[in-house]
Amino acid sequence: MAQDSNVMNKRLFYVSFLIISCIIIFSQCVRKAPQTDSADIRGKQFAGAAACMSCHRQIYDAYMHTGHFNTSSPASTKTIKGSFGTGANGFLYSNGVRVIMERRDSGLFQTAYADSTLQEIHRFDITMGSGRKAQTFLTWNAGKYFQLPLSWFVPANSWANSPGFPPSYPKFDRMIPSTCFGCHSSAVGIKDVHMEGRHLSETFEKNQLVYGIDCERCHGPAAEHVAFHTGHPQEKIPCILQRCVPYSTSSGWICVLCAIPALERRKNPLLTINRETPCPTISFLILPALHGPPNWMCMENNISCSLPVSVL
Repeated sequence: MAQDSNVMNKRLFYVSFLIISCIIIFSQCVRKAPQTDSADIRGKQFAGAAACMSCHRQIYDAYMHTGHFNTSSPASTKTIKGSFGTGANGFLYSNGVRVIMERRDSGLFQTAYADSTLQEIHRFDITMGSGRKAQTFLTWNAGKYFQLPLSWFVPANSWANSPGFPPSYPKFDRMIPSTCFGCHSSAVGIKDVHMEGRHLSETFEKNQLVYGIDCERCHGPAAEHVAFHTGHPQEKIPCILQRCVPYSTSSGWICVLCAIPALERRKNPLLTINRETPCPTISFLILPALHGPPNWMCMENNISCSLPVSVL
């Protein structure tokens, strides 16, 4: 009987130890912040938009259908609004070259033909634009992004020459700089920036792109915010949010980072904008940096912060 009692006590000890260990491990998992995307090219201080979903699900679900969220995306049959159907998938240039949208086993392509002879073929890699009014498309080649010659125009419900492209022939060699991603993405990986004569040349890291305007593009890096509120769910006051430019839902002041017409920025690179409400004047300056990507500097009350334009 004594031996049976010892065996029973040992079993109880091991079972109790196992239960206590499981409770400790489970409690640590519950209190631990959700895993963030450690590969976020903006750095560890960024949690990624998916981390916002657990506390802000309704806002997140609604935001997924906005133009900001869908302003850039991987090109696919789901994100490209334009037709690939026969008779509605082409455009004829004045020199007789026809560009056709084609589905092939290896992907989606804009293909140029002259008298039924293949001239050029380029893949749809990135969709730019939400598709409310129009979409244009980028292809990747040798570390650079190029805009494809045909864009989709929603009001006309047809393919047509991309804005600013020549009407007489399909142009496949228009390089896209990082400044385009400054308004159509949340970050892009830049590999190298250098001057070629009087021109700035950039090469990009492949597959390093945070598509769309995500939560942290406007609200700032949120990894610490997510970690704090996951560990303190009872705290309802937002804590630990960083911003370069103060954001106000009434003024939408941070929106001017993209809303200032690009043409005006090119004509006058140093712009001073005054809000109607009494507040400091903020000047925006785009500077090319030979050792890295261009910088967007914002200055307020003699306090400045500099972020790569690809991150803004």
